[in-house]
Parts: sequence; structure tokens; C-alpha cells
Amino acid sequence: MPRNRFPLLSSLSLLWLICVGLCTGCESHQRPTPAPNPPQSRTATKPSPVELLPDQSTPITVPVQLEPASWETPEGLLMFVAEHQLTDKERQKALQKIDELHHPQRIADWKYLFLFSEPLDPHFQLSQLEYSLQTQGKTMDAMRLAQLIPASPTPIYQTYFQTSHKNSPSPPESNPKTAENPPNRDDPCEIIAEVLSHSGVAAALAKARAFEESSDRDLALSYLIPYLLDQNKIDEARKLADELHAPDQRGDAWGAIACRLVQTDQLERALQLAETVKDPEQQNQVLESIVLKLIKEHQFQQALELCQQVKNYESDSAKDHCFSALVTHSIEADQLDLTLKVIDTMEADSVEKWFAIDDLIKHLLETQKLDQALQTARNFDNDEDRRAALESISECLSNQGRFQQALEVAESIEPGYQKQSALAHLAEKQFQCGHLEQVVNLLSKHADSDLLADDFEPFLYHDANHVWHHSVPLYEQLLTALVAARKLEQALQMTETLQDESQKITALQFLIQILAEAGDFEKVIELGFNYTTDEDDLSELQSTAVDSLVDAGEYQRAIELAKLTQDEELRAQAEFRQVKLLFGQGKLEPAQQLAENIHDPEWKTESELALISALIEQQQFNKAIQISQKMEYYSRQKTEAEQKLITALLEAGRVTEATNMACGIWKSSARLPALFEVANQLASEPTLQSDLSPEFSRQNRRLKTAFTPEEQQLARRIVDSINEN
Repeated sequence: MPRNRFPLLSSLSLLWLICVGLCTGCESHQRPTPAPNPPQSRTATKPSPVELLPDQSTPITVPVQLEPASWETPEGLLMFVAEHQLTDKERQKALQKIDELHHPQRIADWKYLFLFSEPLDPHFQLSQLEYSLQTQGKTMDAMRLAQLIPASPTPIYQTYFQTSHKNSPSPPESNPKTAENPPNRDDPCEIIAEVLSHSGVAAALAKARAFEESSDRDLALSYLIPYLLDQNKIDEARKLADELHAPDQRGDAWGAIACRLVQTDQLERALQLAETVKDPEQQNQVLESIVLKLIKEHQFQQALELCQQVKNYESDSAKDHCFSALVTHSIEADQLDLTLKVIDTMEADSVEKWFAIDDLIKHLLETQKLDQALQTARNFDNDEDRRAALESISECLSNQGRFQQALEVAESIEPGYQKQSALAHLAEKQFQCGHLEQVVNLLSKHADSDLLADDFEPFLYHDANHVWHHSVPLYEQLLTALVAARKLEQALQMTETLQDESQKITALQFLIQILAEAGDFEKVIELGFNYTTDEDDLSELQSTAVDSLVDAGEYQRAIELAKLTQDEELRAQAEFRQVKLLFGQGKLEPAQQLAENIHDPEWKTESELALISALIEQQQFNKAIQISQKMEYYSRQKTEAEQKLITALLEAGRVTEATNMACGIWKSSARLPALFEVANQLASEPTLQSDLSPEFSRQNRRLKTAFTPEEQQLARRIVDSINEN
């Protein structure tokens, strides 16, 4: 007879328990709270197991949690747009931006918080203004911001530090004298100096050798070598130098020892020291030190003999250095015969040799020894040396205002670069003295030397205050002065001296511009049409003439000039320049009307793009949008205009219009980055909102937690636009 351990549990009861367990496992974890039932009486009958069984006709459903669509969450939208960028570079850039939104910079948060709630340090203001100027180019906005920010005697970072660490213990007050120059207990040299002053050389040597790091040990030992040399303990210093591991420090130590030997009239011993050095470059370094010490001691002959043994290395022009020092010191000592010997010994056609010749000639002319300078120059056997010496003489005479003598010397130079340079320098000095006629005559007389060609292109230079400037070529200075003096014939004559045809056309274009600025419009038209040159160069001159007339406000003359050429593109170019001039003057309505009447498609779209840029600056977005909608659909300028407008609309908070415009860009390489820009604005919010400077709010953003219904519609529009294309 089978055993039944649970006699009260019938088969139907078991089946009932199994069904209840299955139904309970399939329910959601968040079940609704049932409504309270009316209280049952104690005599209520217990339902039978059959009544508690679930209805077999009703299927049991298990709810499945679906992933949200890309447009439903801010992060989903950004990831979708980022993944659909065309290039890996754009995708990486977008993903990096998303990561920044996930982790906004905390330092930026408190910095901007202080910016709009606390007075700031002037240095901080200036740095922020400089950043704004560099990134946005909005000078007036930056200046207005500077006026709104009040001054504060407490620097912002100090304020933040005090606020963040107000519970930290204050550091002990220090001695002002100690605070200015606190001793560095980690510096080997300072440690050795202290030991040396208190305990003497032996203790300092022991301390120096005790350093574990070889670099610290070398520093400490190197510090002791000059001290030993001052005590005339040369042998001890040499032994110490041999202990050094670093090649540079060992070479410097040997050089110092050799200089000390030269100073104490032990030249032979110094040379023996140099011979013992095995490394060629270090041996050369020791020889250089010996030569320079001999020069300082005015032992020029011995220095000259040793200069031949010194060599130039790629990392160290030791030989050139020695020769230059010998020339300088021998000239100062008025030993000019020795200077000439040095110059003859130097490498032919080297820059150092020409510098040496120039130094010698300048010294002779400063001491009023012109005849000796001329004789010295003509005695050079090498042609290059002779021409270089005569060039130096001519330039020195020009600097002294002795123009006739400078001209005679310059004309005596054989044809070549040195002659051209000497005559060009003379022309520049004459111009600086106001001798315009002499300059033009000089340029015409020596037209074959092409005196203006060498300094034709401007270059950058900085003055004594380290402020950078652009140089003004001599031809521009001359033409400006001649036009101001109403000497137009001489101005044209000057341009004819240029031998290079492209430089001549460039000079004529500059002449046309300054003639238009001076109001001589008839001469502008004459040069633009009647100058004899090839077709391409004449077209360049005509274009310059038209542009110059427009810039001078002579629009009708410019159009008439363009009509005479029968060049429709030139006419469209003139109209475009007029459009730019009009909106530059704030006349947007006439500029828009003129832009609409331009027939050339390229210049028409350029005009419309320029107009849109001007309207954006004035926050006239509706007009700018209207013009962009009329632009040629597949033009490059339309895409560029839409990109500018999208950025401006987002800055102004007009996200819907920016979204519509971004979805309509025809070029994928431009549309997808624009859509990410819009999505980024839509899916993020400022970590700190400020009406004072929207730029700071725009640059410091974080990811939103959810979309509003309106934002979700825009997000869906972005996703649909990408899927459709």
C-alpha cells in the first residue's frame, strides 16, 4: 500500500498549487495594488479548488520591455547621428563631444559660477576676453562684457581656494626673507655650498661623492672644480674632472682647467691636457676654450695659430666662433694687420668671412680712414671678397649721407649681387632724405641692375619693443610719395625699371589703387585700358581698376569701365564689390536689390552669401533665411550660408528653424555634421545659464535626462531625415 505523507493534499490541490505558481511567476514585478474588497463574514465559504483554476481559454502573455527609438532619448539621438557621420574623423569628433556632455568639467562649472556671481580679477577678465576674441572675432561684444564685469581685489582662483578649503588648517606664517628665496634642500650645489662653508673642502668632496644618483654626483663635483681652480689646485681639479660621468660636464670641466692654465702662463700644459682627451668633439671643445682665453688675454698670434686646429662640427661651429672673436678683439685693439691675416686665413666665400670684412670696413670708416678702406678693399685677391668690401664701403657712406661718394664706390663694383645691393641701399637712403628726383634717376640709370627687385616682397620684423610689423617694400613707398607729389610721369617711369613682368604688373596695380584713393579717376581708367601688355595682364589691370573705382565710391564709372571691356564677369565682379561696399555702409536694402539683379550665377551667389553674413551679424535671421532659400540649390555658397545660419540660429535659441534648415542641406558631407550640431543643442543643456554671456553657457553643457514632446518631434525629424537619405 503506497504511503501518503500528506493525506490532506489531494490531486486537485496539487494541480491548483502548480497553476497558481506558474501564474505568479508570469506576472510583472510591479503589480497594481488591488482595490480593497468589502470585509467578508467569518461564515464565508471557502472556494473550491476547481473555482480557483485559471481560465484555460485565456492565453498567458509575458510583457517584453522594448528598446526606445533613437529619437526618444537625448543620448539615443546623439549616438544615432554620430554613427551615421560619413568619415571616421567626424564620427570620432562626435563621440568625443558626447563623452564631454557625459562628463562636464567641474572646474569650468565653478569658474563660470564666479564669473556671473562674484567680482573678478582683471587678469582673469583679460584672459577671457582674449579667448573670446580669438574664437569668435566679436570685438565689440568682448568690450561690452569687459565694461559689465566689476573689479575685485581678490583673484578668482584665490577666492575658490579659500572657499573650497575653509575647513583646512592655515599654514604657519613664514619668515619673509626666507619666503623670498627659500633654500632648496634637494639641490646638490646648495648642499655642497653649505658643507663647504661650514666644514671645508674635504668634507664637501666626501659629501659630493656620497650622492647615489650619478647626475647629482656630477653636479656636486662640478661645483667644486671652480673652487679648486681659484685655490690654484689644478691637479686636484683635473682628478675631479676625470670622475665626472656626463660628457658635457666633463668637457666643460676640462675647458675650465685649460683656461686656468692659460691664465697662469701654462699654455703647453693646457695643450697637453687637450691631447689627453680621447673624444674628438670634447678635445675640440677644450681647444676652443684655450683659443678664446688667449684672445681675451690679447695673445692674438698664438690664438691665430691654434685657430687652424679647431674644427667645425654640425652641433658646434667652434672654428667660426674663434675666428669671429679674433677679428672683433683685434679690431678693438687696432691691430688691423693681424685682422687682415685672420680674414685671409678664413674659409673663402663663407658668411663669417664677409661679416669679418664688413666689421673691418665699418671700423675704418668710423675712424675716418676712407682711403685706407678703399685700398684694403682693392687689395683683396679674391673677387668675392673685393666686391663685399666695396659694398660695405658704399653702404657705410650712404648711412653717413655721403651719397655722391657712395654712388662712385657702388658703380665701381663689378656687376652682380653686391652692386645691386649697394645701389638699392643708396636709393633707400636717398628716399628717406626726400630726394625723389635723384632716386628715380638712379633707378632709371641702373635699370639693368633691377634695384627694386631684391626688396619687392614684404617681410615680418619686430621692433625694440618686440612688436611685429610688416615691412613696406621700397617701390610702394616711392609710388605713394610720387603720387602725393603729383609726379605721375616719374611714377610710371619707376615701374618701368622693374625687369620682371609679374613684378611690374603688381607695381602698376598698386599705382592704380593709390591713384583711385587720390581721386585721379581718369588716370585709373587710362592705365586700366591703354597700358600695353598681354591679354592676361591687361585683364588683371582692368579688374584692379574696376575694384579701385568701386572702393572709391565711383560705382557708375566702374560699371561703364566694365561695359567697355565687354566682359560680363568683370561687370558682375564690379556689382559684387558694390554690394559689399553697400552693406559695409549699413545699406542692406540697396545691397539686396543690387544682388538680385546680378546675372552671373557665381558672383550672384557670392553676393547673397556676403549679404547673409551681414544680416547674421545684425540678428536679422528672417531676411537671411529668405535669401538663402532663393540661392541656387546645388551651389557651394548656399551650403556655406546654411551652415553659418544654423550656427547663428542655435546661438539665438531658434532650434526648430535650425533643424529644418539642417535637414534640407543637399550635400551629405555638410548635412550630417550640421544635423549633429543641431542634435547636440537639442540633447544638451547649459550647466550654468547666463544671459550676460551666452557664449559661456553654450560652451559648458551637459546631457539632458529626457526630451519634452516638442523636442522629441524635432529629434524624430532628424532621425527620419538621415534614414530617408
